[in-house]
Amino acid sequence: MIFEKMEKFASYGFNKSHAAAYALVAYQTAYLKAHYPVEFMAATMTLDSQNTDKLGFFKREVAKMGIKILPPDINKSSVFFSVENGAIRYALAAVKNVGEGAMETVVKERNENGPYKSIPDFLSRVDVSAVNKRSLEFLIKAGAFDSLDKDRAKLFANLEKMMQFATAAQEQRKSSQISLFGEQTVLSDFKMEPAAPWHNLEKLNMESTAIGFYLSAHPLDVFEGAFDKLQISSYAQVTKTVRLAGTTTVKMAGILISIREKISQKTGNKFAFVSVSDTTGSYDMICFSELYAQSKEKLKSGRPLLFSVRADRAESEEDGPRLMLLSVDYLEEAQAQAADTMMVYFEKKEAVPHLKTLLEGYKGGRGKVILVAQVPHFDVEMKLPGTYHFSAQMMSDLQDVPEVTEIR
Repeated sequence: MIFEKMEKFASYGFNKSHAAAYALVAYQTAYLKAHYPVEFMAATMTLDSQNTDKLGFFKREVAKMGIKILPPDINKSSVFFSVENGAIRYALAAVKNVGEGAMETVVKERNENGPYKSIPDFLSRVDVSAVNKRSLEFLIKAGAFDSLDKDRAKLFANLEKMMQFATAAQEQRKSSQISLFGEQTVLSDFKMEPAAPWHNLEKLNMESTAIGFYLSAHPLDVFEGAFDKLQISSYAQVTKTVRLAGTTTVKMAGILISIREKISQKTGNKFAFVSVSDTTGSYDMICFSELYAQSKEKLKSGRPLLFSVRADRAESEEDGPRLMLLSVDYLEEAQAQAADTMMVYFEKKEAVPHLKTLLEGYKGGRGKVILVAQVPHFDVEMKLPGTYHFSAQMMSDLQDVPEVTEIR
């Protein structure tokens, strides 16, 4: 008798209790997101700090909300995501291969004895049993030391030397060998060897390796001015178009994330699932055998690519469109072929001698070049005399000038 009553109640009571609980949680989270959006998103990102797919999604979400994500900084970041002047400061522990415990020791030392003043100062204070060579490598790639030394390539090249110095400094602390002037003598002995700087694409790819996605900028940012001329659609635009209109063929641009090769059971030939990133998100495309054999070198080049894609509705509306790759080209080549006038935007006057030297090597074609200095409140256009030969190499070289912000 009692069981029968319980059984009858269970058919609806359990669902009601869950519905009430979830409704309350939904109300509370909606309230926090509406009234404390920065704090709410920082806490949400902390909960998923080891899930780079979700962090990439949250990055796009906070951009839509008008919230800025500040890069990881050895002197400003906390172990977890934090709020800083209305923005979210990236968490040190969210950088790959560093470890939460190691970053706790770094932040604790900083809080107790003040900000790190230089790379040698950081190395002389860090606990090498917690922060190892791999941790340093990924912190460098992520740009966490930019406030102390912006030359990531130099730091990366001197990684072994940095670890040797940190180990020697720790041994000296343990043995309490202090010089006559009260300073640890090992500090004055640290010198780094120079290294060739990373070009912009290499720097961003290294950053993506350490963080899991492009944070400070995206390699396609400098191409956005040419997207209209080349009729390129973003992944977000394609998703919207397919949802409304169904099957379509489009041009898309992206940077390769990964390739998963498969072997066809029917033919024995290789085909692939290609994962790509653009400025609005990441997406997967299927590349069948013949095209994959023809395009494998381009796909694995690491360069920005232009795709012709067939997009179809997925079976579930919650899923993104199904994308089939039809052709692959280098984006710089397509931009060069389509351009008759090129506008090169830059922010700092230091770019001028670099641009002058670079452009000298491309004189003699049919294209015109306009330099655009981005000064406070307005842009200054400078039309260069003569004509230039536009090529993929020229586009690549211009992107490597650190002060260049956009090419149209």
